[in-house]
Amino acid sequence: MNPENHINKRLKAFRKKIKITQSELAELLECNQATVAYYEKGKIEPSIEKLLIMSQTYNIDLNWLLTGQGSMFRGQAETEKIRLENEVEALKKENEKLYKDIKKLDDENKKLDNEINEIRKETLDILTGKLKLVKA
Repeated sequence: MNPENHINKRLKAFRKKIKITQSELAELLECNQATVAYYEKGKIEPSIEKLLIMSQTYNIDLNWLLTGQGSMFRGQAETEKIRLENEVEALKKENEKLYKDIKKLDDENKKLDNEINEIRKETLDILTGKLKLVKA
């Protein structure tokens, strides 16, 4: 057998990725843990039936498992694209909310500036009036 075609390393990487033990995978495949260990050591290769069970149960891409080409899971690229699109949409909404909040704060700031200027003017008028009284 050509070592480049062995699936043992990819099978082990897959099992670790989904965080199951050899015994748990063996239970799914209806074999014993030693058989799964042999798969992962490259001593034997799983049958197509076993590969199909893994593919159907865990959505693993058989092309990846057999050749190392593509993504570990079927539709992974599409799933990632959808996740990113949703994240972008959420960020757009958050950006719009922040823009509105900034606009609101800017309007409130202008209002406060006007009030402060009005108070300054009133204070200046009062002080000017008192100054006139003191000079008189």
